[in-house]
Amino acid sequence: MFTIITSEPAGRRLPFFLCPGGRLSCRRAEGVSFAVLRISNPRRINWRRIVRRLGSSSQRVLLGAGIQPPPGGSVQTVDVRRYSHMLARNGLRRLLEQNRHRLQAGTAVLIDLQGKHWDFSDLLLPFFRTVRIVTGREEQYCRYAAARMEDCGAAVLVGSRLSGPADLYVSPDGVFFPAMETGRVPVIVTAEPETELQAPVYSAFQADTPADLRLAPADVDPHAFQAALLEHCGLGRLAGLLPSRVKRGGQTLSLEEAAESLWGQSDASRDEK
Repeated sequence: MFTIITSEPAGRRLPFFLCPGGRLSCRRAEGVSFAVLRISNPRRINWRRIVRRLGSSSQRVLLGAGIQPPPGGSVQTVDVRRYSHMLARNGLRRLLEQNRHRLQAGTAVLIDLQGKHWDFSDLLLPFFRTVRIVTGREEQYCRYAAARMEDCGAAVLVGSRLSGPADLYVSPDGVFFPAMETGRVPVIVTAEPETELQAPVYSAFQADTPADLRLAPADVDPHAFQAALLEHCGLGRLAGLLPSRVKRGGQTLSLEEAAESLWGQSDASRDEK
């Protein structure tokens, strides 16, 4: 169970003193359930009262537009990182499938310093002649490379430094080396970088909410809502959603537009070599 905190529609708002802790209701549909707390004035929130009212679910909250959590961590928003990782992986697979004929002789570089993104490495291998892995867990990945060479003849190179040309960088954790920040080679990351970079960075893959799950108030971020359904309602089918859009810099692209853009950037990077 998680809780959405949102404001009452303008025409239905009650005076603050009549509803200081908000109006709490439960939504059950399509095998999921969550609570909705509607507050009368988002600028005057009695967070102490709300935390007492929500109990443990105050650690699993989605916030409507314009509502900020109080300092101190008494209210925690839903963690979207695992779901964002899944959508980035699904989106990257589709991008590579649409560019297979141009990338199969190329090189992909996976930045995985902690050695926890084996799924991205497995994803890259069918599309590239060479996959280089930059990691701080070289011993683990060397065993992985040997196994892949034996199983499918894949060329997996492992090291702790970024070196050599590349056709694609994949950095799920958003780790950037200087050569990646200023180059023209596309970079795939999970979360949108905090600062704008010169390189073409593709991030923040997002999917449309299935029609039967469009249950959240309009001011709630659909991506966060989907993540909450996955994490706290066990709706595993969301893990297989194909993203419909992705960000590149400050621009939102459809996945089809991103595939064309990635193809163009890949060709440009080859021309420079």
